[in-house]
Amino acid sequence: MAKWVLRSESEVLVGTLQRVYVPSGLGSDGDTNLVIAPDLAHRGLLVNRHGRRNGDNAMECEVNITDSLARFWWRPLFNKWVNSMMFTPINLVGVYVDDDGHDSKTELHPVDLIVGRFRKSLSIQSR
Repeated sequence: MAKWVLRSESEVLVGTLQRVYVPSGLGSDGDTNLVIAPDLAHRGLLVNRHGRRNGDNAMECEVNITDSLARFWWRPLFNKWVNSMMFTPINLVGVYVDDDGHDSKTELHPVDLIVGRFRKSLSIQSR
């Protein structure tokens, strides 16, 4: 059985960033998770294909960082940057799925684009 059921190859989610975390432990895929409380116009995305709403009235949006070196070096910078958008309006575009590994809750997995007002910018200079 597939873990994710595709709902749309590209979906827009607009809401407020509530939390950013990286799960740990067995079964963790190592993705950075953004928890979004959808705005009124996008709350329909919380309802899965069985008609059940996500229990926390929020949607997890997962950013996949696959390279092990990038996970070690780039993820802390990415997490710092995305955390600077905490509790502000945010727009995301990604693959819209029902995650059958987690009670068929709806998710954007993976996220392809993040747009929002950030309070901290990051610049990386090469020498």
